[in-house]
Amino acid sequence: MERLYAAFTRLAETPGLGHHREDLADPRHRFWTVFSYVTAYRDETSPLQIIAVVHGARQLEAFFQHRIYGKAADAAE
Repeated sequence: MERLYAAFTRLAETPGLGHHREDLADPRHRFWTVFSYVTAYRDETSPLQIIAVVHGARQLEAFFQHRIYGKAADAAE
């Protein structure tokens, strides 16, 4: 937990780390990997807003569709 906290402190000090993942979320969201975990965050908010921290072995598309958009990945629009 200490190492994750230190990583998130670094993220707060240097917003913009990581990259956009068009396959997972819209451009408001950035993704940064810490160890085996994928961190989704929004850097245009103040303070920086961490949306989720999830293990990279999960089905990320389904997880973020539900977490960010509130719907199943296979749901019709």
